[in-house]
Amino acid sequence: MLNLPPPARWCCTRTSSRRWCPAGWARSSGATAPHHPERVQAWSSAVQAARQLADEFEAWPARPDPAQVQPL
Repeated sequence: MLNLPPPARWCCTRTSSRRWCPAGWARSSGATAPHHPERVQAWSSAVQAARQLADEFEAWPARPDPAQVQPL
């Protein structure tokens, strides 16, 4: 898993001056927060894409295909 948190100085500029908390997300997601469906959808899409990337990365050693490697 790759986790890229924002810099601490940026977090301090937020109005609440608090960092993201998994418990807070759980309270504000899903059926308990119908006023933020776009946030839930965006987060779910990001998690799904991360899972797909992890699965593809895990499958690579089993059947490597150098033809799929492209320069950055």
